[in-house]
Amino acid sequence: MKAKVFLIGVVYLFACGLWISAAEVDIGKLKKDAERGDAKAQYDLGLCCYLGQGVEKNYVEAVKWYRRAAEQNLPDAQQKLGMCCYLGRGVEKDYVEAVKWFRKAAEENNPVAQFNLGQCYYKGTGEEKDYAEAVRWYRKAAEQNHPGAQAKLGYCYALGQGVQKDYAEAVKWYRKAAEQNHPGAQTCLGYCYDTGEGVKKDYTEAVKWYLKAAEQNNPGAQVNLGLCYAEGHGVEQNYLEAVKWFRKAAKLNDPDAHFRLGLCYAEGHGVEKDHVEAVKWLRMAAERDNPGAQCMLSACYLAGQGVEKDQIEGYAYVNLVSKTDHDAEKVRDELETKMTPQQIAAGKKRTKELRAEIDAKMKKSQ
Repeated sequence: MKAKVFLIGVVYLFACGLWISAAEVDIGKLKKDAERGDAKAQYDLGLCCYLGQGVEKNYVEAVKWYRRAAEQNLPDAQQKLGMCCYLGRGVEKDYVEAVKWFRKAAEENNPVAQFNLGQCYYKGTGEEKDYAEAVRWYRKAAEQNHPGAQAKLGYCYALGQGVQKDYAEAVKWYRKAAEQNHPGAQTCLGYCYDTGEGVKKDYTEAVKWYLKAAEQNNPGAQVNLGLCYAEGHGVEQNYLEAVKWFRKAAKLNDPDAHFRLGLCYAEGHGVEKDHVEAVKWLRMAAERDNPGAQCMLSACYLAGQGVEKDQIEGYAYVNLVSKTDHDAEKVRDELETKMTPQQIAAGKKRTKELRAEIDAKMKKSQ
């Protein structure tokens, strides 16, 4: 399916083989054609209802017209109907029904539907999770130059999900999507140059791709670009510029950006040292389950920096991380040698409370 194109605020619809402005659509004629059973008119009318172009926005009405066109085997309409089922727009959310319609369109070689079907297999929504099947559909869409599918296919190669791990192949697909200005792929390609995975390490090239994605408000790219400035990788070291990019990502609610800003305030890098401000940012990251921030926040409580000294709270935060981090485990064990059994019990109780609070917030934010 051809994607909607937004150009200077004007929405374009695909009709009769031509791109036409929604402002030029004769809604009256479109309705008559749709009522007569013209599948393309039904689809276009559904799109107008979905977007609120020429008619009042109405998801239920959009679904009605998408369904009529989908039942006449129009792949674009099948894909759109599947997405409405997936998102619960105009119809009750139903992943199984979404998969049904995605599959119909995907089997007609619709690249958007192929990508969406791949996503369902990847996430296990409406179908049992199956990375190999996800890769199969991503590949079909990627070979039709769908940038999202190319990016996901690259990601699967990088992680060895559904295919044998192959960084060079990951880079190949990231590059195809990145050259289509896909910010996620640009970030991943930058990371490959940053780490030397699948390509020769090149910090300057990493910065180039991070910047492209960062300027499209990709928070991961903004954080990585900030780190390049903080470390002087591919650019001259500049903590002020690092803080600028960390702050941009923080405004997008990225927990790693919150953590990095907290470190900057704690160390006085690019900003005036301020332990209270550091704790503010570290807490935001810790509440999003960032282990680095949880360790730093533990240290703040134990030292009384930026917050009132509290051994139990300090123990609880480092204990959160101890199951997956050996260094945190050693810090916790050392703390226990200086605590009474009652204090340790209180610390473990507080750990459970923090875990429950974090899990609840994480679930709410999904």
